[in-house]
Amino acid sequence: MAARPLWLFVCTGNTCRSPLAAALATAEAAARGIELESASAGIAAVDDAPASEGALRVAAESGLDLASHRARLLTRPLALAAARLFVMDERQRAFLRVLAPEAMDRVHVLRAYATHEADVRGVQDPFGGDVAAYRRARDDLRGLVERCLERWSAETARRE
Repeated sequence: MAARPLWLFVCTGNTCRSPLAAALATAEAAARGIELESASAGIAAVDDAPASEGALRVAAESGLDLASHRARLLTRPLALAAARLFVMDERQRAFLRVLAPEAMDRVHVLRAYATHEADVRGVQDPFGGDVAAYRRARDDLRGLVERCLERWSAETARRE
């Protein structure tokens, strides 16, 4: 049996956006019957830091559990292992351009991939904001992840 493709979600500290996106992708892929592994990392993560309180709260509101999440720093081997790397904004993309330039064909700004490049804005970072900011980020991420899964499924079907 072939290994499931890895989607790696990348943000800055790996305590808010990317763990939420990975949890949403895991749940939505399972609901759709899509074989996929999701993980997250940060370009300036403090290894082993927990998810932020806001991320824990809004994840729980959606039936997701980030209690066991621990931040990890994005590494070259991790970047090279991913089938897709979804960054939250251009800062992470620039970081990857230096860290793993040969992976750039698999690096996408999340919103750009979801919209077939029609919208290239980053995902707003809720860190330090109120719970409403975290809810907006979660809801934004949910819609983007769903659209990414639709695009991935269509691309995969064309390759088969």
